[in-house]
Amino acid sequence: MITLFSSILITPHTGWETAKKQTDRKSVLIRYALPLILLTSAASFAGVMIENDAWLWEMGLKRFTVTFLTLFFSIYIAAFCIKIMYNKMFNESYPLSEILVFTIYSFSCIFAVIFLDELFEDMFFIGVFTLYTLYIVYEGASVFFNITDKKLYSKKILFTVIASLLIIACPDIIKDVVLTIMPGLR
Repeated sequence: MITLFSSILITPHTGWETAKKQTDRKSVLIRYALPLILLTSAASFAGVMIENDAWLWEMGLKRFTVTFLTLFFSIYIAAFCIKIMYNKMFNESYPLSEILVFTIYSFSCIFAVIFLDELFEDMFFIGVFTLYTLYIVYEGASVFFNITDKKLYSKKILFTVIASLLIIACPDIIKDVVLTIMPGLR
């Protein structure tokens, strides 16, 4: 998991070639997504402890829960939206399970940014690095979906931009929804 995660972040093309071989949705969810979601959620918990002088267990557990729910549901909602968009743009029906795998790997940069943002509250500028998701999704479109035809270049760019925006925006939107539905987690 760590080598694939770092490979997708450092050399996305190589990382996607490795990721393309691992298309079992359940395996990717259990061995890649859930550990990263738990690690990022644990960073939320630890961030509360680092920021405050007192051990605020309740606040830490609330942030852990919000981060976990946000990331978990964001992956599924983004995958569903990307599936609809991909099917309409390329007139090709791609199974949701494979789109989910693509979305999970595309979230790698988001996991890293949220991890650092939750752990170190003073790093307000870290959010800018979510834009790196554009490059990760672009390489994923080339390798995972094999969109290499020159005629489809403009569609590939549009797909990359929309999919990246979905992946970047979903956690913030879902976090607002979670906090609205469950105000006790504020």
